[in-house]
Amino acid sequence: LAEHNGVSDLVHIEVAMAGGVTVLGSTVGDLADDHLWSLASHAEPTRPTEISVPQLMSAYRIHRVGLMKMDIEGAEFAILAASEDLCWLECIDQLVLEVHRDHGDVATLIERLRRLGFTIHLRDNEGLRVSPTSDRLAYAYCRRPGTG
Repeated sequence: LAEHNGVSDLVHIEVAMAGGVTVLGSTVGDLADDHLWSLASHAEPTRPTEISVPQLMSAYRIHRVGLMKMDIEGAEFAILAASEDLCWLECIDQLVLEVHRDHGDVATLIERLRRLGFTIHLRDNEGLRVSPTSDRLAYAYCRRPGTG
């Protein structure tokens, strides 16, 4: 995935980001629900410590991210909320989101990412283009012009 997207250095980090950037402990997303967490195939018996994106970047001394994949079961709406400090997005060249429409307003999220400088392509599970209002929407591929 990294080579395909023109990313030279790969840091693979799996952490719980079920909260927002500045407000941890959000109740947004499938895995914020304890029962759904216990049913998830990849869930550990004990929840990992929650961490914000800025905290994560600081802990790993990450100053620039070529590609960030965000598959967080609906919590993308909390982490990318308008009420959050989204300055860390200035360090992201490409962002791939698995979008869970039932947890937030997709059109508002997409518009927010566009205002923050991303060009966005929306796709379904087959890789076909879809609109923000499509029932088939599954992924948002976001890229800053002139990167990657």
